[in-house]
Amino acid sequence: MNMVEFESKILQAESYSIIIIPKDLSLKLKSRGLAAAEGTVDGHHIKTVLEPDGKGSHWFHLTADFILNNNINLNSRHKIILGETEDW
Repeated sequence: MNMVEFESKILQAESYSIIIIPKDLSLKLKSRGLAAAEGTVDGHHIKTVLEPDGKGSHWFHLTADFILNNNINLNSRHKIILGETEDW
């Protein structure tokens, strides 16, 4: 599994909490479209779907449960490690 690692803030898009993968790292992923991914946010396991942003990158959604259960601070920067997986 080809992993990407970066730091990011969580963005609010209407009722969604999202993280955008930096374009240079997104280009390292196999898929330019939807992609299943697995990894960590601040060491907490996440399984998610990467969605194309229409600008050459991807983003993914963090559920309210994930944020609450893992005490994720919305105003901090977070360490993200993700890799594509075949397991949808």
